[in-house]
Amino acid sequence: AFSASPIVEPEVADGKVVFDVNELEGITLSTKIIQDIEASFQDNEGLKIVFELNGGIIELDKKAFDMLEGDELISIINVPTSNMPGTILNKVQDRPVFDISMGDVHNFGGGKLSISLHYDLKENEDADNIRIWHFDNEGNHTVTRCTYDLDSETVTFMVNSLSYFSIMYEEDEEPETSSFGSTIYVILSIVMIMALFGAIMMYSKKS
Repeated sequence: AFSASPIVEPEVADGKVVFDVNELEGITLSTKIIQDIEASFQDNEGLKIVFELNGGIIELDKKAFDMLEGDELISIINVPTSNMPGTILNKVQDRPVFDISMGDVHNFGGGKLSISLHYDLKENEDADNIRIWHFDNEGNHTVTRCTYDLDSETVTFMVNSLSYFSIMYEEDEEPETSSFGSTIYVILSIVMIMALFGAIMMYSKKS
């Protein structure tokens, strides 16, 4: 049996242990809860652990969950600009930033975490242009692949490490047409037309 607190009782169904605490930003798992869940993996290696929080949803596989030790605070916090590191704020401006953490564990090695965050598309935004920026401790970012679900209005992505994440919007740039290439194309077209015209004239004279 699982018990995250006297109030929270996870649901166990369809190969998932779900902690539904969507009114909270985070939840603390005791060592005993973690041990109970680890015992259930003996019967089902494919079991998924799901935390439905106010800021979004975190889903862990067994390898990721094995990295947790106990008394870990699992949280998704929408970071206000006043609390945002300057190196990140300068890059994201007014885009939403989330601090996603699971205690002191930041790297999950071969484990996988699926993260889903709520996001309302702005006017004229195309869902295909939504990107996730994953920041490191120095403020450098990598672009993480994601999908946007129009029905649930959520951005979902896979990672194996946690830190700051920002939901960005990046339109694909149109490839620039080289002026040199355009000039060559025009010249070749003129040469081909002149050659064709010359061939027609020679044929007419012979006839």
